[in-house]
Amino acid sequence: MNSSALLEAMRALQKRDLLEGELSTTLERRGFTVAAIESAMTQLRHWGFLDDARVANHFAESFLRQRKGGPLKLQAHLVQRGMDQSEAEDLARALFDEQTQDELARTLIGRLKPKSPDKGYRQLLARGFDAEVADRALRGYFGDSLDS
Repeated sequence: MNSSALLEAMRALQKRDLLEGELSTTLERRGFTVAAIESAMTQLRHWGFLDDARVANHFAESFLRQRKGGPLKLQAHLVQRGMDQSEAEDLARALFDEQTQDELARTLIGRLKPKSPDKGYRQLLARGFDAEVADRALRGYFGDSLDS
């Protein structure tokens, strides 16, 4: 086992929880071989220091609590951090039911105060809400003037 890769991995995990993909990428950037990285990761898994489900759940719950955006934005963040796409979709689906999405979108539109429905629509889509949720939130904000 390459103890320097293991030590570097443990230092990285002391700073913050990382998904396995993030930690692997960090070690790779720091010049460790694939064999050294795999050895370190195996040992960390054995000790219980790596738990993608726990890290992803913690990140997702924090994301939701801080009202950072919708499920599509959460998925993108998780995938960017190294989580599998389908696992990220499942987690977002579990956290963001329709009611939660509607509440978040309405709150966000209330804070953004868009001058037009088009601008509000673009803002919600950019923050990870789908078109149906954006439409419902904007109807609540602008009223039935969206139909004209």
